Amino acid sequence: MMPSTQKKVLFSLAGTLSFACALIVAAAMGGRNWVKATVLCKTGAQLVNATGSELDKFIGQLNYGLFHGQRLKQCGLGGRPFSFSFFPDLVDDPS
Repeated sequence: MMPSTQKKVLFSLAGTLSFACALIVAAAMGGRNWVKATVLCKTGAQLVNATGSELDKFIGQLNYGLFHGQRLKQCGLGGRPFSFSFFPDLVDDPS
């Protein structure tokens, strides 16, 4: 058998770790965007041989969350946004 102080320390550490994990999960579920990335439209950039500041016209963005996300595709002619939702009937979109 473990001594009582060792038991107390072990259980308090386990409880603290469990509480921290629950807080991290709650923060992740509450966040709108989990993944943020930038994407280069390689084909468009190669067609016009873009370099330097011209390359910014070919960099798009991805924002994905748990139930919804948005993609902004940039291929030199302006942004084309696309939004999606996995369960549109269950999730209210604030935007």
